[in-house]
Amino acid sequence: MKIQLPMNAHSLERRFFAISICAVATAVPIVRAQTNKDQVVDLSQVPQIHETTEQRDARMQWFRDAKFGMFIHWGPCTVGDREIGWGRLANRPWDINQRGPRTSDPDYHRNYGRIDVMWFDHVGGRDWGKWRFDQLFAMMYQFQPGLLVNNRAARFCGPASPEDRSPATLEIRRMTDGDFDTPEQQIGAMNLKRDWESCMILSPTPQHDGWSYRSTGKTRPLDDCIRMLASIASGGGNLLLNFGPDEFGEFRPEEVAIARGMGAWLKKYGIAIYGTRGGPFTNGKWGGSTHRGNRVYVQVFDWPGDTLRLGALPQKLSKARVLPAGAEVGFTQTARGVDVTVPAAQRDNPVTIIELTLDQPVPRGQQVGSVPNP
Repeated sequence: MKIQLPMNAHSLERRFFAISICAVATAVPIVRAQTNKDQVVDLSQVPQIHETTEQRDARMQWFRDAKFGMFIHWGPCTVGDREIGWGRLANRPWDINQRGPRTSDPDYHRNYGRIDVMWFDHVGGRDWGKWRFDQLFAMMYQFQPGLLVNNRAARFCGPASPEDRSPATLEIRRMTDGDFDTPEQQIGAMNLKRDWESCMILSPTPQHDGWSYRSTGKTRPLDDCIRMLASIASGGGNLLLNFGPDEFGEFRPEEVAIARGMGAWLKKYGIAIYGTRGGPFTNGKWGGSTHRGNRVYVQVFDWPGDTLRLGALPQKLSKARVLPAGAEVGFTQTARGVDVTVPAAQRDNPVTIIELTLDQPVPRGQQVGSVPNP
């Protein structure tokens, strides 16, 4: 089981519960192939097909504002102190008895209440024709109208071999592309046009390179986790950081320390993360930026010297200050770019946050190319 929880005060009041589906056939029996035209499925409530840009922006707003989520993996593999594996002996959808999925358990049908995200991970089998994604999505949005869906509902469906078929319709493609991309174990490339969320393991070491609890597991350094969050936010995405509780549901002290450390950092610098959008400066090894309204939050990891050179902005810069204390720092703005000077004594580790105040808001999607620093 995978559970995704929010990691910020703005989202804690939400009932944020994401389920990762490894075999959707247990929820939707195969009745006919998607290419059959004798069975009509009502897709009128599926937003990926019908919504306007304004409606999509409203539906995605809480996700774009959240920025930081907790991924939790717990299951039989946890008790066995082993990594979660994909070699399950579950049936493929075309092997299911015609009477439908087994229901040997009284808790099979549950009322989960409001669900915010359906986080698919694997369907098994590549042939599109053996899956009824139209039925699945129609049912999901019948019961959960505000649901967000990741891009993995059909990730492992063809075309990978000659017998695979492509999606039956453009609508099926739009549905299974979902609402956001999920780069795994890597910080996604800067993308201000498509929503995305990097899912990252907290313990990527030779002793533990997996999602579930391992007694030999080690954690990333706190500074790395903070820089990772800042890099992802500046690139236009969200961070989904994995925590693996043990067989008793308890987190290792090292994981607790990471969560508390990131919480303490966000208490000071959350204004530069929560509710922001990526850009306008193209991010890189030096750092990146986020923005909200007419405020830009430059996040610097690597200083080339006392002065950082940024790209040219069409808006006029009126003030630059270092957070959280708010001490103003020097800057110059020309047609070539913006130079910001911050003495070493005013920088912070692992990230220095500089707030730039502009005379106009930064429009969504504005991206300014980087300028090489001297």
